[in-house]
Amino acid sequence: GGGLQFSTKGALYEGTTDYYDINTSLLQTISVKYNKVLSYIDLPIYAKYVASQKLFLIIGIQPSILVSAKIKNDENAQKAFSLPEKEDAKDYYGIFDFGLLLGPQYEINEKMSLRLLYKPGLLKIAKDEVYSSGGNTEEEYYKVMNSVLDFSFIYRLNQ
Repeated sequence: GGGLQFSTKGALYEGTTDYYDINTSLLQTISVKYNKVLSYIDLPIYAKYVASQKLFLIIGIQPSILVSAKIKNDENAQKAFSLPEKEDAKDYYGIFDFGLLLGPQYEINEKMSLRLLYKPGLLKIAKDEVYSSGGNTEEEYYKVMNSVLDFSFIYRLNQ
């Protein structure tokens, strides 16, 4: 099987940081939160193993192409780090991602199915420009990988 689908992946970060408030001249610990949303066009390619009449096991690969990478910072993150409310972070992520597809699919009837897939990413996706020893810059990728748990309801329009 295969197809073309739009997906969003990302993370919500919540933590604390020290913040020097110039109005009160006090060092405070404040909670900060930001949300990263990476949007992809996925191209899943998979095979179904028939475990029973209604249960299939799916295994495959999923190449993905990054469409957008947005970060939304809460008020405290904006204040503590002088960040805007929304940021475009596409330059800090590789354009390609690649993962595996693993999981079961249960056929409710001829038209409807339920699917639960685990999609571990295999590529490092976060990148930045770093200075090399010759004074030039080069891209360096960091160990940040997508890992997705995908629950889907499938309805077939025709057989």
